[in-house]
Amino acid sequence: MRAKNWDDEVGVQELPFGREALGILLGVTPGGWHFDPVLLSHWLRSDSPFFQWGSASLLFVENAAALLVSHDSRMTKGRLVAFSALRVNERLSSAEQVSVVGRLLQAAAQWGRSRGAERLGGPLMLSTWNPYRVLADDRPNETNGFPGEGVEPAAYNLLYRAAGLQVTDRYVTTAPPEDPDYWMFHLDREAGISSRRAGRVAVLPLSPGDGLRLAPQVFEWLNSSFVHNPYFVALSGAEFGDWLMQSMPGGVEPVRLGAFDGDGTVLGVLAGFVAENRGILKTVAVRPDAQGTRCAMALTFEFHRRLFHRGITQVQHALMHVNNSSARMSSKYARPVRHYVLYGTHCA
Repeated sequence: MRAKNWDDEVGVQELPFGREALGILLGVTPGGWHFDPVLLSHWLRSDSPFFQWGSASLLFVENAAALLVSHDSRMTKGRLVAFSALRVNERLSSAEQVSVVGRLLQAAAQWGRSRGAERLGGPLMLSTWNPYRVLADDRPNETNGFPGEGVEPAAYNLLYRAAGLQVTDRYVTTAPPEDPDYWMFHLDREAGISSRRAGRVAVLPLSPGDGLRLAPQVFEWLNSSFVHNPYFVALSGAEFGDWLMQSMPGGVEPVRLGAFDGDGTVLGVLAGFVAENRGILKTVAVRPDAQGTRCAMALTFEFHRRLFHRGITQVQHALMHVNNSSARMSSKYARPVRHYVLYGTHCA
């Protein structure tokens, strides 16, 4: 690529998100995507329920770099405009990358201001419901990512900091020891406590049909479980159904569990999967009036127990905000193995 003065010669262009914009984003540099293009096009397809509330555009500088920006009018906390899916041409020098990404983020802040946003934050795909962060470069990372993780490389931290952004939130993936004796002693003990405090709770596998059947019961309190997460948006019914049924990457076996009381009322749900002989626990949510009963621990234990009896001893609890109750619970018997961050700044 010939040398250019990216500050003076080439302007930032904008396209509403669609097939043409996705082609430009994917064409900046071939392969090695840290996001799933199929899921991205699904979340932001022209008939996506997201567009009842939000807008999304691609900001790009020729074939040097591209950045997706989105704004959801329901996201009142900090009146945020989110950026995500950054792509930078690998043939640019470090100085050129810093320059062009800085200009894209300035344009993203302007794009947000024009929509009434006060803060720019990311890398985040629409809202806290979707898996998108940047791998931290200031904490140890001891394990590789998992299918569907969708995080940007640690090298992007330099680009965000150079643009004046600061870390606003931290996330963690934890893992308990792989020693079966530890599992059986510690988790059996926790399960016993859980069963005494939770009363008569049955943890059962959920089929896709069960998920659809239970969706009306789960919808409201699942929203309430994540209301304190940064960049939370209360999903509409259509968006929730879309999120519930989104497809998993190839070679992945979903694991979905539900906790029920003696009357068959759902108290909590767990969503995870198995890939490459490794279990990934993605989401645990408990109905508000069942919180504090250790229902979440009962779900977590059953997830571990089922995998253990299949000979799967490597498990990760994925992408938890460090201040969430799930992270505090996991820290009792698991240690951090992968760290992630979000960045932010004022749009002014």
